[in-house]
Amino acid sequence: MDGSWQSVLALDVRFNGARFNHCQDDFKNWYLRRRSQLLRDRHLASQSETRVKPSQSELRSDKIESDQFYLNERKNILRKRFGKHPKGTANSQWSQDSSRIADFDNIKEEDYSFAGMAHIFDQHINSAVTCISFARGSRSQIALGSADGSVSICSCLANPPSVEKIFDSASGPIFHLEWSVNNELMITVSQTGLSGKLIVWRVETGDRLRQLDWNKACNPKLGSLNVASFHTMNNNRMIYGGNLLFSMNISTGQCTKLLDAKLSINSLDFCSNGQYVFIGDQNGGLGMFKTDSNLTNLSKIRRFLICPNSKISNISVSSVHDHFNFNVLISTNESLMLFTVTVPGPNPNSGHMMSHMTTNPIIKMDKRWSLLSNKSSLPHSPSTVTTHTFFDIKAEFCPLSLVHQNSPLSIVSGSTCGSVLFFSSLSDRPINILQGHERGVLVATFNYDESLLATSDEKGVVIIWKRQLSLD
Repeated sequence: MDGSWQSVLALDVRFNGARFNHCQDDFKNWYLRRRSQLLRDRHLASQSETRVKPSQSELRSDKIESDQFYLNERKNILRKRFGKHPKGTANSQWSQDSSRIADFDNIKEEDYSFAGMAHIFDQHINSAVTCISFARGSRSQIALGSADGSVSICSCLANPPSVEKIFDSASGPIFHLEWSVNNELMITVSQTGLSGKLIVWRVETGDRLRQLDWNKACNPKLGSLNVASFHTMNNNRMIYGGNLLFSMNISTGQCTKLLDAKLSINSLDFCSNGQYVFIGDQNGGLGMFKTDSNLTNLSKIRRFLICPNSKISNISVSSVHDHFNFNVLISTNESLMLFTVTVPGPNPNSGHMMSHMTTNPIIKMDKRWSLLSNKSSLPHSPSTVTTHTFFDIKAEFCPLSLVHQNSPLSIVSGSTCGSVLFFSSLSDRPINILQGHERGVLVATFNYDESLLATSDEKGVVIIWKRQLSLD
């Protein structure tokens, strides 16, 4: 779709919160899908005419002028009807008025403004999309894991955006998926009660390289299958489990028991060099363990009680450059917490490189943000959105905020109220809000260069948001 019509669609997205405020829940999404289809058909028709009559450049010029005139007139009509910055818009609200940024003590940071929706994927409609992940180093390819037990591989920048493959796990809801470093493999975790299924897929062919059926006997000592992750430095090794953690050699299929936690482990994440792994459990504990590149063992360093009696639904770890300091983002369904974990460095007077492990790491809470809908934390939240209780909310660091050592950390998260929230380590409140979902937003994730943001909700709608397009 050419730039002018992309801007028309983005303009609609910017005002749709006000325009459809009193309409039925499904009408807004169906309107946008139909309008996008009509605009795409018109664009393809104009391309066909250009190929048939390449000499009629004046007609093409007239068309561009007509499109721009339509855009300007539509913008003027919408602004007269709803105001320049209406409440409840699907575009980022706080970036529309720079004066609102001044509320945060003149903090200079990324405002995460968006032009609108680039595409809506709805192949999993009426089944929650519980996990989404862009392929590593890819701007376009994305995997969507659904509660219907399938995983779809999509291309966001194809013309038009398309679903390339669908993997059917023939099991329960997908609760976790992860790409390997080279994007050749993908692991998915599905669960039904205490039983579950772990699959290692070959992405190119859709073949199952490894499949493990978990806890068929529903033994409560094993618990449900909640986590699985490639080792960051060795993609032939992975860790998986529930109450018990195991490692697997993917080439041979050999498995080794690593840990009996005696309670449900709900999330884990490796640091960048793979030496440490952080594990979150159902009682709000954060465990820090040391391991090696072959995942032969887990050595417990310390367990921190972060949020008593609250399940940690997701962990995101960012290593500081010296590899002895970590930024750890903890997600629950009610709040986000940002911690700094410091591991004391090696003693220069000791010849043993592991002497620093005898000293406990130090943890410090830097920020805590609420994800619950209230006037102080989430302004202009839609009152019609219902909160979800079954699926977990996941938050993560924005990738570009991790590049520079001294820059503030930025975080993107879903919420129970249907908003996509952006936080900064320098602010106590959201620095930006996106509204466009009708149900609770479960996952929000950027591609590596932050040109696209993907968000999913418990109704199965996945919205791809495009950045850095100006309408003014």
